[in-house]
Amino acid sequence: QGIDFPLSARGWAAVLEPAVRKLGEGAGPEPALLSRLKRLIEACADGGPVEALKPELSGIYLDSDSFRRALDKTLKEINGSPGQPESFDRLDRVLSVQFYRLAFWKVGAEELNYRRFFTINELISLRVEEEEVFDAIHQLLFDLVGRGEIDGVRIDHIDGLYDPAGYLRKLAERLDGAWLAVEKILHPGEELPASWPVAGTTGYDFLFFLNNLFCDPAGQRKMTRLLRDFTGVEGDLSSVAVEKKRLIAGRHMAGDIDNLARRAKELLMEDRHGRDITMYGLRRALVEVMIRMPVYRTYAGPKGAAAADVARVDEAIERASSALPPFGREFKVLRNYLLPDPGLVDERRWKMVVDFARRFQQFTGPLTAKGVEDTAFYCYNRLVSLNEVGGDPGRFGVLPEEFHAFLSRRRESRPHSLNASATHDTKRGEDARARINVLSEIPDRWRARVRSWARTNRPLKVKASGRPVPGREEEYFLYQTMLGSWPFFSEDLGGYRRRLKEYLVKALREAKVQTAWIRPDEEYEDAYLSFVDRVLDSGPGNRFLADFLPFQREVAWWGIFNSLGQLTVKAVAPGVPDFYQGTELWDFSFVDPDNRRPVDYRLRSDGLRKIRAEWVADRAGLISRLLARPEDGMVKLFLTWRLLQARAANESFFREGGYLPLKTEGKEIFAFARDGSDWAVAAVPLRPSKLVDSGGLPIGAEVWEETAIALPEGAPRRWLNAVTGEEAAAREGRLAASEVFAAFPVALLISRE
Repeated sequence: QGIDFPLSARGWAAVLEPAVRKLGEGAGPEPALLSRLKRLIEACADGGPVEALKPELSGIYLDSDSFRRALDKTLKEINGSPGQPESFDRLDRVLSVQFYRLAFWKVGAEELNYRRFFTINELISLRVEEEEVFDAIHQLLFDLVGRGEIDGVRIDHIDGLYDPAGYLRKLAERLDGAWLAVEKILHPGEELPASWPVAGTTGYDFLFFLNNLFCDPAGQRKMTRLLRDFTGVEGDLSSVAVEKKRLIAGRHMAGDIDNLARRAKELLMEDRHGRDITMYGLRRALVEVMIRMPVYRTYAGPKGAAAADVARVDEAIERASSALPPFGREFKVLRNYLLPDPGLVDERRWKMVVDFARRFQQFTGPLTAKGVEDTAFYCYNRLVSLNEVGGDPGRFGVLPEEFHAFLSRRRESRPHSLNASATHDTKRGEDARARINVLSEIPDRWRARVRSWARTNRPLKVKASGRPVPGREEEYFLYQTMLGSWPFFSEDLGGYRRRLKEYLVKALREAKVQTAWIRPDEEYEDAYLSFVDRVLDSGPGNRFLADFLPFQREVAWWGIFNSLGQLTVKAVAPGVPDFYQGTELWDFSFVDPDNRRPVDYRLRSDGLRKIRAEWVADRAGLISRLLARPEDGMVKLFLTWRLLQARAANESFFREGGYLPLKTEGKEIFAFARDGSDWAVAAVPLRPSKLVDSGGLPIGAEVWEETAIALPEGAPRRWLNAVTGEEAAAREGRLAASEVFAAFPVALLISRE
C-alpha cells in the first residue's frame, strides 16, 4: 500500500516540463493548449500556489486526450522500473525540490529539524502558541462547549508545549467555566504551578500515593537485596534513569539536541564570556544537564524563574558538574540561559534567551518520559507495581501520614483534581498492581519461590548468541508479571498466553537492552518466547506451574483486598474519582494496546442490574455471596456502585467537604474523615497477608480484636455503613474495627446524626 506525499509547485513543474516536451513530439499540440501549459509551468516554477493551479491542470487533463497520454507516459517513466536504478534518477530530481526529504526512518533521530511527538517522525508538532494555530485546532472543542455538549476538558502532554501557562490562560478564557484538568507528571513533593487556571491534574500524583500506600515499606531492605542477589543489579533507579536518558538523547533525540545546541551557540556568539565555547562542549553540557533534571520540566519565562525552578536547575547543574568537572565553564554560562534574568541582557537578546529556555524546557519532558517511564521502568524491577506513570520506583511505599499530608494539601489547593487508579497509559492494570504489592508484605516467601522457580526452569532456557535466555533481569520481571496478571479462570488462559507473549516482546524492546524497536534481535525474542511457552506448558510434568499456581492464588486472594481498598480511597478522598474503561471488574491488563481492548459493557450492565435487585431483596445474602466468589469481579462492581451511590446522595458534601486524618490503634488501617455539612469516614485494611490466611476474609472480631479508629472531638456517634447498610456506633470516641468491618472488608460510614 502506497503513501501519498504532496508535490510542491516546483515539483509540478519538474513533472509537467517533460510531459509538454513529449506532447510536442507528435503532430503538435494546439497553440492555445500549449500556451496554457507553459503558463502553468512558469507559475509552478515561480513557486505559485499549487491549489490555485490544480483546477486548471485537471481540466486540461480531462479535456485533452493528447496531453493525458503524454502526462501518463511521463509519470510512468518518472516512477522508474524495478531493477533499473538509473530509471529512478528523474524521480529523485522531482523529490529533491520538495519541502520535505524522504529518508530512511532512522535518519530522523539525528537529522530532523522539526519537533515531533516524542520520537515519532510522522507526528510533527503544531505551534499552538501561534494564535492562528490555536484557534484552528480548538474550534471544534469551543463549539462543543458553547453548545453545552461537554462541560469538562482533559489536556494531555501539557509539558510538551512551548508555553503551558500561556496556553492554559487562553484556553480557560474560551472554555467559559468548563472544568479543566491537565496531564502533568509531578515528582513526589512537586506541586502544580499555582498560576495555572486548572482544576488539577489527571491523577498520576494521586495514583503514586495510592499505589504506594499498599506497598509495605518494611519489605524494602529485603526486596532490594533480592533484586541484587537474583539479577546482579547493583545501582539504584536514579543511576538507571540517567543511563537510559543518555541513551534516548544520543540514539533517538540527537537531532533535537543539535537544534538546541545551535540556538545556544547563536546566543553565545554575542556573549564574550561564552563565544569560545565549542559546539562539542555545549552539546555535552546540555545533555548532562538534561539527563539530570529532577523533574519533567521547569517553567522559566519572560518574568524569570520561580524559586522552585531555580533550585531544580541548580540541582541538575550541580550533578552534571560533578559528573563532568572539566565542563564547569560551559555549565556556568548555560545556567544564565536556563534561568533567564532580564537584568543581564538587552531587550533583543532577552527574547532569544527566553526562547531558548522555553525550548530547553519543552524538550526535557519528552526526554524523561522516553528515558524513564518507557525505558528505565522496564529495567529496574525491584517491585514492578511501583514502575508506574508518575511513580518513583526508587521509593518503596509511603507511610499513612505522608498520604494524609498529600490529601490535605489537595483538599486545600486543588479539591477537584482527578483521583486516578488507571488510565490509557498506565503500565499495568490497577488490580495487577494490587496483587504485586502483596510481595512487599512477604519478601521472605517471595525470595524462596523465585529462587526455587529459577532452579526448576534453568533447563528450559534456550541459548541465543551463546547466552541462556532469558537473562536474570527478564526472568525476574516475568515472574512478577505473571503473578499480577494471571487470570482467575482457566478458560481465559488461551488468550492470556498470546497477550502475555505480545507484552513481553514490547517490554523487552522498551528496555532497549537485549533488543529494541529500532534494532530488534528476533533471535533473542524468539528464545524468550520459547522459554515462556515451556514454563506455561499445561502438561502434568510442569514442576514450575505446580509450585507457581498455589502461590499465585494466595497472592491473588490478598490482592483482592488491596484492590477494594484502593477503590474506596479513590472514591471518598478529596478529588474527582476517575474510572478507566473496564475497571468496574478486575483489571489485570498489560500496558497499551492491551489495556485498550474492547470492554464487555453488557456483562457489566447485566451484573449491576442483578446486584441492584438482590440489594433490595437480601442485602446480607448478596454481600455474603459476592465475598464467597470474588473471582468474577462482581464484588468490585458492587463496591463501585455503593460508593458512587453514596457520593450521589451527598454530592455537594463530597465535592466541598474537608479532610481529617484519623489515627488507628492496633492492626494497620488507613482511615480518614470528610467533614463539613455532614460527616463521612472511610476505612480500609492494610497488609492483608498479615491479617488472614489465603481464603480468609478480614472481617469480624476474630480478625480485628481490639483494633479501633479514633474519631476527632465533636464527631458523630452514630453511623451508617453505606457499603453494607449496617449501623455502627462510636464508643468513647472510638470506632471498633470489628464493627466497621463486620461484614465487608472496607467501609464508608455516613453520619446518622
